[in-house]
Amino acid sequence: MNELFPIGAGLLLGIAYSLQSRRISRVWQALLVVVIGLAATLLSGEYAENWGFVIVDIGETALAFWVALAGLGYLRIGALNSTAASRIRIR
Repeated sequence: MNELFPIGAGLLLGIAYSLQSRRISRVWQALLVVVIGLAATLLSGEYAENWGFVIVDIGETALAFWVALAGLGYLRIGALNSTAASRIRIR
């Protein structure tokens, strides 16, 4: 259950980034991913066992962020291609 927060937060961050009209820089993206990963480790209490969990949570957040961006990009390209394909008449 502890891993749901960084994955969910990364997905939400990726969706929010993908849907906004004004893009933020890659530095801010990376900073937000690191902050969310660190927060996940602190909130779950994993830091008491080993601080190496910070790296795992940051990686999970980054992977979820990338999956959301790639997935929404794929859906947009698919929607554009299906719209263009529907206009072409094949005889």
